[in-house]
Amino acid sequence: THTTGMRTDIGMVIGHVIRNVFTQDGAGDVWKLGVLVPQYLSFFVGGVLAAWGHDDLGINMAFFPAGAMMLFGIVYNVLVAAGKFEDFLVEEKIEEEIAEVERKVVKALHSIYHQPSHISAVRDARSQNL
Repeated sequence: THTTGMRTDIGMVIGHVIRNVFTQDGAGDVWKLGVLVPQYLSFFVGGVLAAWGHDDLGINMAFFPAGAMMLFGIVYNVLVAAGKFEDFLVEEKIEEEIAEVERKVVKALHSIYHQPSHISAVRDARSQNL
């Protein structure tokens, strides 16, 4: 399902690019090809290497990608601990921006609901048992 979905996405982007060439609307999402094509090729090459290696090594072939993932995980954790990915860790930045937006929304709602006209409207509604 991964590869068929990627092929679909690649085909759609190519179709959009061709359409945009004739309508002169711009390139569109051509940047996605720079992500999708290498990703698709890595799945393809990985599948070929796995099939080839399985013929010679059997199930033991699985130790190569497992070992590579373990090595990548260790290197990644060491680099994160060393602070090498601070520019790439946007999750914290997004959480800070969300908190700032929430503060602004609360402040705006507070100012709306505490205006004298709103307070008197609430009192009038309460006195009329609405």
